[in-house]
Amino acid sequence: MSGPEFLLVACRSPHEVGRGDGVVLRARIAMLRRHGRVTVLCYGAGAAPWPDPGVRLVEVPFSRGAAVLGALRAVGSGLPLQVGMWRQPAFARAFRALTGETAFAAVGFVTLRAGFALMPGAGAGPGRRWLEMIDLLSDNMARIGAKAPWSRRALMRFEAARLARLEARAAALFDPVFLVSPDEAARHPGFAHLPLSLPPARFRDPGPDRPGPPLRVCVSGNFHYFPNREAAGFTLAAVAGLVRWRRGSARCRRGCGCCPRNPTI
Repeated sequence: MSGPEFLLVACRSPHEVGRGDGVVLRARIAMLRRHGRVTVLCYGAGAAPWPDPGVRLVEVPFSRGAAVLGALRAVGSGLPLQVGMWRQPAFARAFRALTGETAFAAVGFVTLRAGFALMPGAGAGPGRRWLEMIDLLSDNMARIGAKAPWSRRALMRFEAARLARLEARAAALFDPVFLVSPDEAARHPGFAHLPLSLPPARFRDPGPDRPGPPLRVCVSGNFHYFPNREAAGFTLAAVAGLVRWRRGSARCRRGCGCCPRNPTI
């Protein structure tokens, strides 16, 4: 397929399907492949190439030594510790090499960590850069810190304050900045809402299948985390209905060890 070239930058490989940022990364790969070729820069251990030949996967080994040095530098520079850990010289060199050899139409960064692992000062690159923060890490860190043991509470509040300052800078460095929560996006000028899932109207009813035994569908996760709640709600509202239509019946349950109510439909 001819067309524009896109670059996606993430901390984790799209092969890591169990992580939220990996899920978003795979969705963006599929979306951008409709329009052109995609290069993915991420940390990884040299996994197998992506099955689609139109997707180039460039993995940089994660260095624990560089992570420790980055965290120490972050303490003095004002960066959050989790951003400093991912700001490694080899990753920045790989980014400069890619943007130097290819005129990318746009670059997308998946998560705040990925964006500020390179920004600012990562070298010349395309003018259009967007950031998918998914959610406000500062809010999550503050909520978790409020319930953490006293020995970790101060550190998590410290990290939440630094994340909030970095989030405030994001709108000036990236265009656009996406959040999965419409409420969070509405509170912050310069941020836009982009849901993780497709709306149910986008799914076409495939028609009834042959009857089969009842199915049990369980959606589990930490539902204090907004993207997990949205994904579970979408599954119960849309996907479960399609399963019932094809199989006749299905019992669906949302399970979470830290939530008092786990509704069954």
